Amino acid sequence: MFTYDPLQDKSREIRLVRLDPSTFAADSPDDTAAPETISLEMRQVSMNDEVEYAALSYTWGNPQDTEEILVKGAPFSVTRNLAAALKQFHQQKLQSWLWIDAICIDMSNAVERHLQVGSMKAIYSQASLVHIWLGPGCMETDLAMDLIARLGPAAVACDVASLFDHHAVPPEVWSYIKKRAEAQNLNGGIEDTPGPALGMFLYDLFEEEGLSGNREPGSGRGPLKSGIGNILRRDYWHRIWAFQEVILSREALVHVGTRTVSLGMFDAIFTALWSYWIHDLRRLQPRWNNILAGLVGTLYTIKGLDTRRWMRFPSGPMKAKLANILWERRGAPNRPFYSATDPRDILYGLLGIIPAEQAKRVRVDYEKPIAEVFAEITRLLLDESSSLERPDPHAFYLDSCLPGEIDGPLPTWVPDWREVGKYGVRTWEISYCRDFKAAGNIPQPASTPNIGVGSLGILCKTGCRVDVITDVMEPPEWIQFDRYSASQIRDADTWVQQIARFVGLGPESGPGEDYIWRTANSRSTHRVKPDEDIRELVRKFMRQESIDARSLTKKQVQFIYEDFGRRSFDWAPPAGPSDDELERIAREWRRNAGTCSRNRTFFKTAKEMFGLGHLGVEIGDIVTLIWGVRSPIVLRQRADGGFYFRGDAYVDWIMHGEFLATCNPAHEEFSIH
Repeated sequence: MFTYDPLQDKSREIRLVRLDPSTFAADSPDDTAAPETISLEMRQVSMNDEVEYAALSYTWGNPQDTEEILVKGAPFSVTRNLAAALKQFHQQKLQSWLWIDAICIDMSNAVERHLQVGSMKAIYSQASLVHIWLGPGCMETDLAMDLIARLGPAAVACDVASLFDHHAVPPEVWSYIKKRAEAQNLNGGIEDTPGPALGMFLYDLFEEEGLSGNREPGSGRGPLKSGIGNILRRDYWHRIWAFQEVILSREALVHVGTRTVSLGMFDAIFTALWSYWIHDLRRLQPRWNNILAGLVGTLYTIKGLDTRRWMRFPSGPMKAKLANILWERRGAPNRPFYSATDPRDILYGLLGIIPAEQAKRVRVDYEKPIAEVFAEITRLLLDESSSLERPDPHAFYLDSCLPGEIDGPLPTWVPDWREVGKYGVRTWEISYCRDFKAAGNIPQPASTPNIGVGSLGILCKTGCRVDVITDVMEPPEWIQFDRYSASQIRDADTWVQQIARFVGLGPESGPGEDYIWRTANSRSTHRVKPDEDIRELVRKFMRQESIDARSLTKKQVQFIYEDFGRRSFDWAPPAGPSDDELERIAREWRRNAGTCSRNRTFFKTAKEMFGLGHLGVEIGDIVTLIWGVRSPIVLRQRADGGFYFRGDAYVDWIMHGEFLATCNPAHEEFSIH
């Protein structure tokens, strides 16, 4: 039976392993046969010394599906995926010393595990090379890896990765691709035209037969694209520890079966493919339309690679901050954004890459309850946003939190970060992409106490009471086909009629009801502009009134054209839509408003305010303003003191500080459980 020798923490000791070189077939350098049982040597070294080693980054896989190897001659069980990596490295006759977490850390020793986890940043930063093992390959993945090996050097040479930091493709690159595509369509097999290196590379990539054509009969994509999808959908890319390992590596190699490419080439090729989509390069050549058929979601937001790029371009709009890694207000694209076998690793697995001022506040302790660690994550995020000099649409604020269950395992203000990582968030905060300042410019007092670690589940915030909810509308029905798809409102027209009944509207529409439709469209991507022509149009849309397309004003025609997207129409102002098109637009407006209000419903207050809050708001709940928070917050009084968090809300007339401008409310400290 294998036994570990203790590590000396004072000298920063780690263990390293190496494939037993005596098992290599010395007389046959091309021999790829692995021994029946992999055998490893082990030694202990101090990280204070200059020691040369590589590190392995991989997924454990099913912990019950194991294979036996030998470590220092003694039996040792590893997961089948790790065994596959070691066999492949043996075939490659890899002779370097390796740090492998499952072997080099005594996982049964809680103290050692805590200390080694705290050293992960140093371990991966000091490794001369990181081997990223994605698992066994197949014919399709071999095609994808061969493409990367063939085109990757050109991608790196022309710095295609910089496209990640650009809001648009450089004009000279766009112009070159456009002209070359036009010439190709006119002259057929025209030879390569000299131009910017980036433009030449992108054009050649998009012209790859396996991407732009050559599909298998009856399939949505050919073997090359199947291979790309296979590689990028592997569990490795959402494993939380992999983020740190990918980002901290000085140099890295990506292994899929027998194929190996550098991480730089790997990332550059997929950045180029994503730029094709995000920068709309497919418009330049009709036969490129289906290059990413079935792959858009797969390429979308691979957190580890994204964070690596953020750190490469620190001047860009996104930073390698905790909120940018963990908070996802979008739905996940049929795969998780991030995951961890031990939920505490959602925090601990990022300590090597988040800002030092955040990391130093965290004490790694696997004995902590999950609820306490998740509360710790949420506090770090809230403190991160409160320190910002100006609002950041990507930050996490108190009004970002979804209200938890009253009797659930987590405090009501703490998200379940497992669920956020797996599925994302489809219920947008009211203030997302909106410049709301319901609490005015009153900052949260610095003296407001954060209750100690023993009561980490209680959040103390200062603000004021606004009103009490007196009536709540029965919510409509949304349809969600699976956890990864956004829910859609079943019947938007019935929903609008329900709103009219709830508010008590008469048969004729008029300006006096604009506050209702302003609230109903508060989370819609269509903003109701402060112009009477537009407000009148919105009233008619929402009231399902008949509109003669010929009666539309110039402002209304322009508004429809701009708000519904120019590509939706065969006309442009001053021409307007036909009656049939206008009816379709009105239906789409109502459907969009209903869908964007998913998981919310309307309420009235004692002072006759009208609002939109999360499902679950009840009569008697309190509308509050919390200093430093953009939108109103609904709280529920607890029988034994304090409050439950019931989420953010849109309340008409108070979203831009109007309440504070006309009232002088008493400041109050709320203890939120």
